[in-house]
Amino acid sequence: VDQMAGSTQYRLILGCDAGKRVVVDGLIIDNGDRNHYDTDKQLKIRRRANPAKNKNATPESGGIKIKLGTDCQATVKNNVVMNTAPTGGAIATWGGKNSTLTIENNLIINNTGEGIYAMTAFHPRDGQGLPSYEIKNNTILFSWKHDAIATYGGNGVKLDSEVIANITGNVLGFNDYGAIDNIKKCKKLTVSKNLVFGNRLYDYREFNTAMKIDAIEDESDILNEKSSGNVSKLVKVNVGPRFAAIYAGRKEISRAKVDAAAKVSNSGANQLRGILGLPLQASAVKMDADVWLARLNLDEAMAVAQQSFGEFGAKKP
Repeated sequence: VDQMAGSTQYRLILGCDAGKRVVVDGLIIDNGDRNHYDTDKQLKIRRRANPAKNKNATPESGGIKIKLGTDCQATVKNNVVMNTAPTGGAIATWGGKNSTLTIENNLIINNTGEGIYAMTAFHPRDGQGLPSYEIKNNTILFSWKHDAIATYGGNGVKLDSEVIANITGNVLGFNDYGAIDNIKKCKKLTVSKNLVFGNRLYDYREFNTAMKIDAIEDESDILNEKSSGNVSKLVKVNVGPRFAAIYAGRKEISRAKVDAAAKVSNSGANQLRGILGLPLQASAVKMDADVWLARLNLDEAMAVAQQSFGEFGAKKP
């Protein structure tokens, strides 16, 4: 276990020697108390420090970071990661040669960056021995971009190219960019039986091609033939009226351009309000970028943790 070297480090950092196993089970990692917000209303994190006013920046620290050696195994399950503000993943992992990583039954909610960032520490020339990921039955909601004008972050799951990955049974919703980002063109990828909704630019991206989840079987050049059974439908997320109103009322920079470029399912403003259980209205977007990674209270997150999405997502992590 690496010790914290500063406020920008992950809350939990684990390494694994060759042939060993790591299990992370049953943690709640909530950075709400560590973040620095612009006001007491806690609607917007402060990305830049202001020494003149004695105000610090929010730590750019994610929740869980794991780096595996050769022939290692890692399991990350039954955890809650919330209110973290990293550039990378709220859960960030690097697989070694012939390593296997299982990330399952986690609630990853209200973070910047990527919900799960599945990476590799091994780069073989012959393509053999790639780390293998099983990313299943997680609930990943409200992944924000790094900041209001950033062009990175905001994905449910992001992948390195040199991994083998099976993404199945997850709930992937309300991500500022998309549900699954395969911009690096991972060629050994299966995406099946996921519930996808409310993502702003794409449900699945392959290099720079944005796709709706119900079109990936026809449009993808990479996905495994078992990539089927994905669903997009309107559901209500039991996040509570306070946070729902804040999130639905935020205004994104260049929102018109974002919406014009969108290639997603169930992402309109009133559909968003419907999913969050709010009344529909003609103009749902009111606030400027005065809202960014607004704090989600633990009881609000736990209400989502207890919610059933049928066959999809985490079950009471």
